[in-house]
Amino acid sequence: MAVPDARLAGLGAPIVAFGRSRLGIDWDCCDGRPVHFVFLILTPEGKTDMQVQILSSVARVIMTGDIPNRIRAAEDANEVLELLNSALGLQHFARAAQPA
Repeated sequence: MAVPDARLAGLGAPIVAFGRSRLGIDWDCCDGRPVHFVFLILTPEGKTDMQVQILSSVARVIMTGDIPNRIRAAEDANEVLELLNSALGLQHFARAAQPA
């Protein structure tokens, strides 16, 4: 899992985007393994607590239980979205989109 993040001036609410690569992406990780899940976390400038809370929630879900295997096995973006929403206890994590 990779989690790039940034704090942006003028951003009114946090934005979290998720991407899945079945083949894996070379992210130059210290363990040398490819990354299969990428969470991009954008939060308003000055909201460090918010960024840490989101990262903590994402890490807790991805590091426990069978959610990672279920995400890997998901057939489409909508199924991934449902899994993430359910696991994170959210009403709306993100809009599902298919790769171009």
